[in-house]
Amino acid sequence: MTSRRERRRALTILAATAAVAGLIQVQPAAAKPLAPKPTPTSNPAPAAPKGAVKTPDTTLGKGWKTSGDRAVTSAADSDGLHLLVADSKNAYAWKTVTVLSEPQLPADTWIGNSCVMDDHHAAVVYAPRTFTNKPDLMMGGAFTAIVNLDDGSVTKLPFTASLAYFDPTCNPVTHTAAFTALRDAETRLVTVDTKGATVADTTAKGEITSAVPTGDGVIAAAGNRLVHVDRKGRTTELAATEHAPYGIRVTGDGTVTYIDRTGDTGADVQTYAHGRKTTVASGPLTAMNLRQGTDGTVYLTGRASRGKNFAASGITPLNVSPDADVSTRGRLAVDPVVSPAVLAGVDNIEDAGRGFSRTTTREPAAQTTPGRISHALTVTGTVPHTGRRTTQTAAAPGTTAGGRTSPALTGSSKPQMSTMSMLTTADADPRANDPVDTDAWCSVPRNDTATQALQPTPNQVEWAVDMAVRGDLHSGYLTQGGWRSQTGLSTIDPQGMFPSPTLNGTSGRIPAQVELGILAQESNLWQAESGAIPGQMGSPLAAVDGYYGHQTGGTLADYWTINWDKSDCGYGVGQVTDGMRKAGYEKEGETSLPVSTQRAVAVDYATNIAASLHILADKWNEVHESGQTITVNNDDPAKPENWFAAVWNYNLGFNTKADEGTNGNWGLGWYNNPANPVYPASRLSFMNTDVDPLAAKDAAQPQQWPYEEKVMGWAAWSIDTGHSYATSGRQDWPGESGFSSAGFRPAYWNGATGVYTIPGNATYNRAHVSPPLDTFCNAQNGCDAANPPVCSDAACYTPYWWNASNATWKSDCATTCGFENIKYQTLISEPGRGTRLQYGTPVCSGAPSGAKVVDSDPAGVNTWGACGTTTTDGSFQFTFYPDPNATGPGLGQYDAKADLHQIGGGYQGHFWYTHARDADHLGGDEGRMTILGDWKLDSAVSGSQAKVYVHIPDTGAQVTNATYQVITPFGTVTKTVDQNANESNTWVSLGAYNFKDQAPEVRLSNTTPDGSADKDVAYDAVAFVPGDYSGMPSVAFGDPDVNAAQPGDLTTPQDMTPDGISQGEEPIDSIQQEFSDPQHTYVPWCAAKPFGFGTSRKIWTNRTEGCIKGQFGFVKSVNGTVTGTATFDFQAEMKLYSDEIGWNTAFKFKLVDASGEAASEPLYVTVGDTCSSDCTKNGPRSESGNLWWDYGLGDEHTYSMSQIWDWGQSRSSDLLFPKWSMEGELGGVWTDNNTDVTTDGAKAEIRCDSIVPQTYPGCVFDRYKPTYVMNSKKFPAAAAHAWLVQNKLPGHYGSKDYDAPLTYLGSNVTSLSDPTKKQSTVNRDVICPSSWVRNQEASLSPELNEGDPPQDDTQSCDELAFAASYNSAGMSAAAGGYNPVGSGDECLQTYAKRGSDGVWNLLPDLRYPLPTWNEKCGRATISNNQNTQSMRPFAQFIVRNKLMDKDEYWLDLDGFTP
Repeated sequence: MTSRRERRRALTILAATAAVAGLIQVQPAAAKPLAPKPTPTSNPAPAAPKGAVKTPDTTLGKGWKTSGDRAVTSAADSDGLHLLVADSKNAYAWKTVTVLSEPQLPADTWIGNSCVMDDHHAAVVYAPRTFTNKPDLMMGGAFTAIVNLDDGSVTKLPFTASLAYFDPTCNPVTHTAAFTALRDAETRLVTVDTKGATVADTTAKGEITSAVPTGDGVIAAAGNRLVHVDRKGRTTELAATEHAPYGIRVTGDGTVTYIDRTGDTGADVQTYAHGRKTTVASGPLTAMNLRQGTDGTVYLTGRASRGKNFAASGITPLNVSPDADVSTRGRLAVDPVVSPAVLAGVDNIEDAGRGFSRTTTREPAAQTTPGRISHALTVTGTVPHTGRRTTQTAAAPGTTAGGRTSPALTGSSKPQMSTMSMLTTADADPRANDPVDTDAWCSVPRNDTATQALQPTPNQVEWAVDMAVRGDLHSGYLTQGGWRSQTGLSTIDPQGMFPSPTLNGTSGRIPAQVELGILAQESNLWQAESGAIPGQMGSPLAAVDGYYGHQTGGTLADYWTINWDKSDCGYGVGQVTDGMRKAGYEKEGETSLPVSTQRAVAVDYATNIAASLHILADKWNEVHESGQTITVNNDDPAKPENWFAAVWNYNLGFNTKADEGTNGNWGLGWYNNPANPVYPASRLSFMNTDVDPLAAKDAAQPQQWPYEEKVMGWAAWSIDTGHSYATSGRQDWPGESGFSSAGFRPAYWNGATGVYTIPGNATYNRAHVSPPLDTFCNAQNGCDAANPPVCSDAACYTPYWWNASNATWKSDCATTCGFENIKYQTLISEPGRGTRLQYGTPVCSGAPSGAKVVDSDPAGVNTWGACGTTTTDGSFQFTFYPDPNATGPGLGQYDAKADLHQIGGGYQGHFWYTHARDADHLGGDEGRMTILGDWKLDSAVSGSQAKVYVHIPDTGAQVTNATYQVITPFGTVTKTVDQNANESNTWVSLGAYNFKDQAPEVRLSNTTPDGSADKDVAYDAVAFVPGDYSGMPSVAFGDPDVNAAQPGDLTTPQDMTPDGISQGEEPIDSIQQEFSDPQHTYVPWCAAKPFGFGTSRKIWTNRTEGCIKGQFGFVKSVNGTVTGTATFDFQAEMKLYSDEIGWNTAFKFKLVDASGEAASEPLYVTVGDTCSSDCTKNGPRSESGNLWWDYGLGDEHTYSMSQIWDWGQSRSSDLLFPKWSMEGELGGVWTDNNTDVTTDGAKAEIRCDSIVPQTYPGCVFDRYKPTYVMNSKKFPAAAAHAWLVQNKLPGHYGSKDYDAPLTYLGSNVTSLSDPTKKQSTVNRDVICPSSWVRNQEASLSPELNEGDPPQDDTQSCDELAFAASYNSAGMSAAAGGYNPVGSGDECLQTYAKRGSDGVWNLLPDLRYPLPTWNEKCGRATISNNQNTQSMRPFAQFIVRNKLMDKDEYWLDLDGFTP
């Protein structure tokens, strides 16, 4: 890194950074999270909801069900800052109300703070974790929002604020929150209400901290004073304090409660009221805190000794953790929540610094590392009133998007997003298609396939540091050649290029753990970009904002603007900047390194570490120059603590003694001074798991420590990298034994074994790796840690720069300071490259059989892995879209390249990824951040057809709606692929297409409707597999038989028996013969039908004939005792006429069984026949046989009767139900029962109407579906098309085999949109518009020509389902259509062609995409003669069957089979 000076340009909004580090389970571009989905609860609510506290009566105490208490807390996570809520009435079942982030900005973790304004609203600040590395962002670059805790709605505010521990601060009395931004010598204080409206926007001079909003301003700390700042920025002192007061709370009566530090370890709780200050409690500095409920109650958490005035203070003590968030009524104290991404770090390294000695060399054994991270959260807490502990789970949120963009990014003054205008491509500019920024000022390009860096394993980084600090990082220990040859150097000698540095004033050297702590904080131990897994190749890690000179102070569009002249060009694991610009583009005072050296620094992690070590040594030497020496403790460089000043210098730079005349002072600047009140005085050492088992939260709240304290924390407790590797390079997978994902072996401390609180113990010594607060703020720089400077301008801070010759907090440093802990004590060759990757291993083969593969790289790209160099059967090209406003000097135009990344994985070992964006995130058609990828085969495919596959790598593919475009001669076909679901090195089909003589082409844009820049979009290989993909069966047939007669209608009777009636018994011959007596027979086939038994009567009909068969009987009883029974078989017949209003009925019955009196006494039957409504008898009935039987004498004769009926036509349509009623008389006494036979309620209702056009009034059985028979012998092409649609498409239109009848569309139904047109005409215009070009290759049938003179045959459009049906795909849903399409182009496309051998075939129409066989319709080009003549008889079919609108019918093909 280059030197950084204290006086830097004030940034008004933010800068994002891609160089990330931290105790975070950082995921590569690859890894899709295995987030468990919330399980819905069942409707019957239990005593407490799912996830609630168990046994709430015992744990929570009385009143939990009726309490309005609400617990609110937040958790840092990789997908955003989670805000969680739990209500007492629900037994504190936790839910995530929102996840806050700005996904378009790079971040490994989103951190922040929150406070509760009232029971329903919280104020929040949130930002990427790396903002804490930059003073301007830490002090005023965080995003701000108000969250509705009831519904999760978020109001993002149009200003930014600090990440300081006290920001924001809420006052539940006024329902407002104060946000603080500390810049230069002023503090901006913005107060907002629960709607996000600005109540006051005040600027005060100096550094104002812990500001609490009041009705007329804020109560805050200004150095060692409690002050009131009014809304004009005027400050009034309320009370003097020993140190800067913090934890300030204001109650409704105006009383102010706060904590005042009394020394290094102690503090007082004080109140201020009516001009008087009172101490009410005292205790250890780190053991107590102040919280406030929404009812105004102030809570003292932790341990404190209460004074005599405590009871009168109104403060409520709670024996809970001082770090806990207290619920709104104080019923629950919630421990800091640590997400799995952060928690994994502590779980994996909690013992990393224990048990090590200087002679320990054993490498940690393999254990388990999760490859993917859950966003479910474990929440623990304490119930103050019962003392019980709670442990609960908050399910992962259903979405982790950041929501609408912050107006601080869009430039809006209101909480809303701006829509970016669409831009156009400069076609003539070659940069528009080159992923490399050829106009960049940084020396080593990104996205250059000839410049790929190996992502090192943590072991490789630690090995390189261990070797380098001893001056042994030389060529002989490195694996030469391979990917290192990209540097242009035949041999890489890191410490030949950057010799082992010497330190001023000592023969000592840099401790390995200090360098490793720097690397952890700067880069997460990465040399390649974050999407690359250790073992993979990727673009060299060049912080995106630094490489492109991204600036802050404006909108999101402003941020992505490229400013080459402001590029700092930091590369690799050490973020080395010195000499890394191109020659001729150097910064002031900079000299560019040789090109080969620059490439080595960017590509080779070992060279980068050697260069980084030089920079760190320069920082030490700068504070050890004669006349400006600043030392720490005993100044022994072997001790990590003694590098505190040099690391301070590493982050912010040094104001040299030589510039004292200009600056007015010299030394280390104020921002990183541990006494700066922007860092909480109660903080422990960063990552101190010895003191705090939950120290993982430190990585989620890095804003609470200055840079050098964080580096000391990494050095002392290490970093979790999320992966486990052996020295050989083997990656250990989940479930395998022994794992350690600690990034490196931490330093160790001597001392006795025991708790950290006892001096002399090793844990005590390590816990004090960072200094007390006043070590650098004391009489030596005129600074009072009790009263830190509050300045009105920047110059005011100058006197407080630290320049004393020594600062000591460990006087016995030789024994109590840390010791370097070299893992690789023996000089060994370079550890192996990462192998056996669970995710990210390249796939070198396995394309679909016969495929022509177009890779996302040109042929010959060296992937520096197992796949060797790439091959391709075509070309791939990116298209980027320029920023037309970027025309000034030093500006770059193609912003989207900053969001493009290359990875050494996927097919053939290389692919690209970017992020999905919509227009609001600068994507959309030709948007500034839109990236279009285009794969094109180098020639047309044989046979014109090909199936298209896209390869989805197992990393870098998270978008669920990647929209691929297949370019065909017939237009562009869009296919959406869920890359996330296929993120497993999978070939995914986009379907098969007819490309004719055009080279196949596929495109993919990162634009999606919901893209918010938080999901990866992968560009990997595309495969084209030639073949016949029409799926067309062989449909062959002969010439038309011009003499074939039109078949008649099929009138096969249909069983209309109600469902559930079982089949009866076939009639015996004698009964069949008797019931077919022609005297009263109208339905000849009825006699052969089986009988139903008892009440199970069987019914059959065709369109004009009906038959009912069954039994009826009589029973006679005396005083409840059955004395006789009789059973009859019966047959009822109904003959209707579609062109007459009259019909015939016949009713026949025969005695077949008798018992008791019925077997010995005569039985007389009375029979009557009626009709349900408007029908009358036409004349008397005709009868045959008598109506009495003497069964005992063998009398079993058949009685029959017939009747003529007429429909009265009082209405245009009627449903009629004939009925026959029988009564029995036995021995002169009526039987117990009578019986009826009827069609009422069955499927044999009679419909008479005068509605059907061009027909006479008549009657039919309307439930019977008639069958139209197509003359397939005379019109085989029409029959062939119908056969194909009926048998191969899911609609099966008209097929009786598939129970898929057609529904007739009446000829009198007009269009809703145009009543002058018949609906059937409209339907046909959709499927077969006159503009549709019939396939001219279709053969004609001139032998069927008609007319005088005969009219020539032409090609015609044949559709199925027919236009005159509700099944027609041309009928819209609004019009009542069953399966509408937008046009006939969506149908199955075929045509009929006669071959030279006289055989006809139905063929796919290759003017259209190949069939999917899921089409809703068929459209074929066939002979007009065959098309029109085949359906001409249908008009008489309508008449014969009186088809009304919505009647169903079948289509039969008269035995046609291809």
